[in-house]
Amino acid sequence: MQAGVADRVRKQMALRNDIHSDGEFWKARDEHYYTSRVTGVEMQPLQPGEGPSILVHQQERHMPEFREFYEVYDQLGNIPRPGVVNPPPTHKAVITGPMQYKGQDAITHELAVVKAGIAAAGAQVEDCFFPVLGPGWLGHFLFNAYYPTEEAYVYAMAAMFKGEYEAVVDAGFILQIDDPGLADKFGMFYPPITVEAFRKHV
Repeated sequence: MQAGVADRVRKQMALRNDIHSDGEFWKARDEHYYTSRVTGVEMQPLQPGEGPSILVHQQERHMPEFREFYEVYDQLGNIPRPGVVNPPPTHKAVITGPMQYKGQDAITHELAVVKAGIAAAGAQVEDCFFPVLGPGWLGHFLFNAYYPTEEAYVYAMAAMFKGEYEAVVDAGFILQIDDPGLADKFGMFYPPITVEAFRKHV
């Protein structure tokens, strides 16, 4: 992974970017991502008709007007589906117990690997940003089967990210909070809600 980060940074330097990144090597959202950070998350097999994320329902909601866009986007890795480049998903991540942060061991390891890759590319840490998922975006992929309210669910995720954000800043990186969910919250409701109901929600 160090070699991969170094390769990404070299390419960005060749393009004369002012600020570089690690290429988001650590954003897989797989079982290891969760279990290395928190308790209370299980990977459960998908049942017929289920998807691994709310994005599946968003896509269905906005069809058919964006059908051509999503056909291309899926090929690039948006949502793994049968018949496209990625293998179809088999599991989804579900909160089944209290989410308790395990500490910064996982993020500390990732930061060390990225720092080594940056050094190998001949760049400086202060010229690089490190993207970390935000609670709103993780909510696309992490289903709640434990917390009684949305507020408790969101705050549990926020408590996990607090330690991640602090580690990134302490390591000398520019922190990027990667949370497109701030802009697409309306499309995350499933089943869908009306614009009027959404306005009351926010």
